[in-house]
Amino acid sequence: MVARSIKCVLPGVLVCSALFAACGGSHGGAAAPTPSGEGGTTKPVGTGDEYMAPPGPPLIDGVPNLPVLQHVKANVHGTSAEITFDPFPGAKDYRVYVKPADKSTVRLASDGSLDGYENAMYRCAGGQAAPGVWVDFDPGPPTEGQSDGVPNWISVSTTVESNSAKGQHDVHGYTRTAADSTLGQVFLDQVDGTVPIYALGDPDPLSDNYAYGARVTQTRAKIYTADRGQYVASGFRDDGVAFYAPPTDSSKACGSDKPVPVYQKDFSDSGSLAHVFYAEGPEADARGKGTPVFYVCPNKLDKSKPLMRVYYTLASPGGNFGNFDQSGHDELVVGEERFERARCQGSTFGPCATASQSRWGVHWSNITGPVSLVVEALDAGCPFQGLLGHTSLQSLLVDSGDNNGDSTLMSDRVFTFDELRAAAPHGEVFLNGQWDAASKPHAIARALVDVSPQTRPQMEFQSDFAGNPEDFTELFESDGTTPKCGLTQELVKQANSNDPQCDGAHQFTSPTYQVLLQSVQNERYSVGIVNGELWTGYSGGKFRITPQGKTATFSDTTYLHAAMEVSSFTTGRRYPQIMISTQDMMTAQFLLDRTNDQKNTNIQPVIVMNPFDSGVGRHIVEIELCNTRPWQVNNHCPWFLLEAQDRTDKSKLGKWSPHPDPLDRFQDDKGVRYDLYVNTKKAYLFLDSQPYGCVDIEHRTTTDFGGATIDPQPAPPQPGPVNVTFGDVLYHAGAEAGYFQIYSPYHLKHLMYETTRHFDYIAYNSGEPAPGWDEKAIPCVTQMHNGGGAGTQTPEQ
Repeated sequence: MVARSIKCVLPGVLVCSALFAACGGSHGGAAAPTPSGEGGTTKPVGTGDEYMAPPGPPLIDGVPNLPVLQHVKANVHGTSAEITFDPFPGAKDYRVYVKPADKSTVRLASDGSLDGYENAMYRCAGGQAAPGVWVDFDPGPPTEGQSDGVPNWISVSTTVESNSAKGQHDVHGYTRTAADSTLGQVFLDQVDGTVPIYALGDPDPLSDNYAYGARVTQTRAKIYTADRGQYVASGFRDDGVAFYAPPTDSSKACGSDKPVPVYQKDFSDSGSLAHVFYAEGPEADARGKGTPVFYVCPNKLDKSKPLMRVYYTLASPGGNFGNFDQSGHDELVVGEERFERARCQGSTFGPCATASQSRWGVHWSNITGPVSLVVEALDAGCPFQGLLGHTSLQSLLVDSGDNNGDSTLMSDRVFTFDELRAAAPHGEVFLNGQWDAASKPHAIARALVDVSPQTRPQMEFQSDFAGNPEDFTELFESDGTTPKCGLTQELVKQANSNDPQCDGAHQFTSPTYQVLLQSVQNERYSVGIVNGELWTGYSGGKFRITPQGKTATFSDTTYLHAAMEVSSFTTGRRYPQIMISTQDMMTAQFLLDRTNDQKNTNIQPVIVMNPFDSGVGRHIVEIELCNTRPWQVNNHCPWFLLEAQDRTDKSKLGKWSPHPDPLDRFQDDKGVRYDLYVNTKKAYLFLDSQPYGCVDIEHRTTTDFGGATIDPQPAPPQPGPVNVTFGDVLYHAGAEAGYFQIYSPYHLKHLMYETTRHFDYIAYNSGEPAPGWDEKAIPCVTQMHNGGGAGTQTPEQ
């Protein structure tokens, strides 16, 4: 056996002391509340520490002052942070970087504005991957392969101005104009005379998209109220405070003006209720005045923002899954930027031509000590300098199965951090830059936040990859060139496979981990530590990593807790995973991958957890049970639908659970926290420390909802030692060309035939009590659905 080492790339984070006392951050101390109910009382690990940027001007020595980004918050998990903020008017992108230790690295433009920093590393927000929608029932101009810009199966149209030319005449009897979109003025912070108004997602089965296509936070029908208690108790999703508003017309919050009412009226829409909100004026005259749900200020004030509305129609505009009268609701948002996002999503035509497509958050990793971070809004997008990876990989011809008939198509080259820095004129690296390579962004707003690493609770196994250099060594046969992938003749026999070759499989070891890359296309692959994270990239296949020589314990009574924090850009063909298997990782993976038969008694039970896009922008998180059958990206094991409660009969759909919405989380370079608590009887899943879904494994059904027997019967591992594996997949990337045309131009151009995944943390702990869980709010489902295929549509339609 011959070993070849791959060295780690660690562009370190500078740990700087603040130059100005006024620039210090502070702990918000706001942890997510611990769920309570029929489970236990243990709070999920990884809630994080919150740091808020101070309200004063965040001056940097030698840099001109700028307007201050508002509501900047850094939520630190261990050694990484998710930083969020209010969208800034006119911003095309955002970035974060370490505050320079002194002004010697500052580079000013001829007009005295900041041009950049020598040898800086910026981490950018990048584009918001989101499906386009029909805007005022206009699909937009035709695109390649589509007669319309947004195909008619996307299932969402937003309405601000009624469009009779496109077949949409009114909103429940009233013809709206663009001027009607602003209801009045409200506040993003509490001021005297205001109360919090909460956004609450309706649990009705038709209040969100069951059909193929987009499902985002805004597609869930909502009510807006100051009194959320009764609604949350009845199953509404609590989306938190949407804004602050006067509770009565006698409030002094509007200064010399008298607050004006906003009314709610519900209309029957295909068996559900459409919640419509309107203010005084022609619409109130037409609809009639009802009981006000809150009040708004009639005129602009120093601290106020416009409250605006967009009407969502949750049906396929082309009629594929309904008609123009299917469910809808008014979505209320604060400010022009949020209004454009709600109205446009991923659409960029007509009134959405100038809408911001940037994500409103940035990620930072490798926090090994106290550090001051600068967060900036930019007037242009961060430039794309090339794909970044642990290992330099040359551009290659795309595999014939993925090139859609273009035999000259080349994949992008992958650069190391040092290569990107050496090629940049001033050594500046824009990590996650997604816009034109010639773009030269300049800051238009700024904030400074101080953060420190979070001490995590002790786990049986845990690794955050920061500050711990580690070599991953690929294993080879004695000839020094043939990969030693771990495939034995015994495994070939157990898999009933006639193929004894590695076929794109590569095995790595390190002092801590065992790694398997399987079915990799074009021999393009890398694994290693970049900027305090484990980075992997490849052009198709599967990535698996598990602790070297360690097992966890599965039980009937206590819970195995598996956790990971990972970038989670997700489609139906690329996503991260947690796998818990009775067999060791190498055996389990080869049997799952190589078995040709749908039933193979050599495959012992495996639990699979992964996010998944079951439509264009319609994301869910799955828990699957494999037993005596293979698993492939296009051949899933039997699974549970976590997003909705079990149906009571075939003629009804299950109510939506109040789970957090995934789409905004499943973005490039955004860390997402998964906590899976599981034993032989139940499984609980938390997403970003919020309850997501529960499975009653012990009482699972043996037939699918149509009555067909699920064969082979799924089963969890038996009590005893199990292997916990973390991973990632990409399958048949070329099939996503049409998908990315309407979902992510960046992926279509640069990451179509490549995937990259960043792990900030992986861990597990045996023998934990049940987590706190309210089974009245999120009941544990028992209904299983047959596996097979890459989609999960049938039960929901």
